[in-house]
Amino acid sequence: MNTSRSRTRSEIIATLAVASVLGTAGLWVFARKAPPVPESYRAIVVDASLTSNPTSRCEDLGRLADEAAQQSVGKLHLTVFATGDRPSGFEPTRLGTVEYQSGTRILEGAAADEESRQAFLADVKKLCPQIPNRKESPIFRAVSAAVKTMPAELCQRDKITCEVVVRTDGIEEEDARVMSALRPAKRPHVTNDARAETEPRIANRNVTVRFCSLSARHIGRNAAKLPTLEVVESAFRREFTAPDRVRFEPACVAYRAAK
Repeated sequence: MNTSRSRTRSEIIATLAVASVLGTAGLWVFARKAPPVPESYRAIVVDASLTSNPTSRCEDLGRLADEAAQQSVGKLHLTVFATGDRPSGFEPTRLGTVEYQSGTRILEGAAADEESRQAFLADVKKLCPQIPNRKESPIFRAVSAAVKTMPAELCQRDKITCEVVVRTDGIEEEDARVMSALRPAKRPHVTNDARAETEPRIANRNVTVRFCSLSARHIGRNAAKLPTLEVVESAFRREFTAPDRVRFEPACVAYRAAK
């Protein structure tokens, strides 16, 4: 009888011990934060001016979209902008947003996942014919608008990528301060507030900005009078609060995945 009672007590104690361990483990799992989900917010700004080599515009847009798709892990939100003109108040045109989820059909095989990527690229390329050829080139305003569309709170989190790529020749034709930096002799810019003249105006703390196609200028006789790529870089870089996150490239080179 005593042996039976002793066994029952031992079983009860063992059961309570197991329940306690499981309960503690359950609370730990519940309290533990879920790992961050990778996500990308990207924008492509297309300089719609005639000087920015319009003949390769659509090809470059497709190439940059493909680069974004191959570099992104998780969900990609890609927004395409075109620079504005005088009738639009120099405000950029938001052509549309296309989304892509990498690996969504991986269980169906590589061919199915490639099909999804190609569908994404086709949707992006459909936006290109909407880009008009424009005489003006308000690059600064378009870049500023694109950076502002980046979700600031999300951009500072782990596993979140925020990037703006600007396909342009770098010849600003609307913003007085940038124009002054590009052509100081022709367009002097005077202000009573010296600090305002040098303070950066584009807040890109957690946003990478990349200017490309800077050497693809579609210019006639006055090509020799244009600012050098170094001058273009200096004029735009000073406008960003995080200049170390801004890159300047002569061409929009196709992305090649590491083998």
